[in-house]
Amino acid sequence: MRWQKTRDPNIKKSLNKQTKHTNRILNNYKNDRINNSLKDAAVEDNSLYKIIKSFKKKVSTTIPPLLGYRGLVYNTKDKTNLFVDAFEESFPENREPYSENQITIVNREIRTYFNRTSAPLPPTALTSPEEVCEIILNLDPNKAPGEDKIRNFVLKSLPTFF
Repeated sequence: MRWQKTRDPNIKKSLNKQTKHTNRILNNYKNDRINNSLKDAAVEDNSLYKIIKSFKKKVSTTIPPLLGYRGLVYNTKDKTNLFVDAFEESFPENREPYSENQITIVNREIRTYFNRTSAPLPPTALTSPEEVCEIILNLDPNKAPGEDKIRNFVLKSLPTFF
């Protein structure tokens, strides 16, 4: 870039102007795409709900390339293999002392533990009306409705007696 070499203020002004113009074009393009998708969205098929949910979704981060034995690793599968190799080196299998009797005892204890604890769990208690009222009272009234399309302020306006 000429500005980096010369540090001329006029070139910097021109560069800033071009950058702002490019950013304005990109923002207009993004806004047009969003507006078109919102115009096509309908409440009946939950597409509007999905669009709003996508705006609230947190951005997932990508793992940068890792330095492996043969250079940088970009592929997810290769990264996984790199981690496997690193863990295998860090935690080698204990070869000695090796006792077949000890392994048999441990396996037997594990089987008896799971056989003892595999009994069915007792049924959970049903939710009481008081608990439902407490949950409704603690709802945020400004939150967007879910797939049932019932707004929280509507739930809060329900009578509290049954």
